[in-house]
Amino acid sequence: MKKVFLDSNVLIKYLAGELILAKDVDLCINSVVYSEVLFGILFSGKSEKFLNSHLKYLGAEVLPISQNTAVIFTREKIRLRLKGKRLEDFDILIAASCLEYRLPLWSENKKHFDRIEGISYYK
Repeated sequence: MKKVFLDSNVLIKYLAGELILAKDVDLCINSVVYSEVLFGILFSGKSEKFLNSHLKYLGAEVLPISQNTAVIFTREKIRLRLKGKRLEDFDILIAASCLEYRLPLWSENKKHFDRIEGISYYK
């Protein structure tokens, strides 16, 4: 089955009941997406268990941010900075994970990620 990396905005819409996720793909996130989504969940008064139960139901894998991810992140951040294009560090880390694991990104924020060389999309 094809693996797809979920951006936090897609996972948030799913958790809010605004989006149905594809069943024909394996879903992945990294700890950045996890922390962004967890912030909203905890801030709204729900527990971390809420997020973990949904991730388990989805069979979503939380991919590690490795030293290689850090290298990709750093090179991409420098490239963007030299071109005068800014992007939030979390978005660059999400993109770096996609590039490292060669996964398409499922995001509703393609305008930001289009600045990343080599990024591919699901949907």
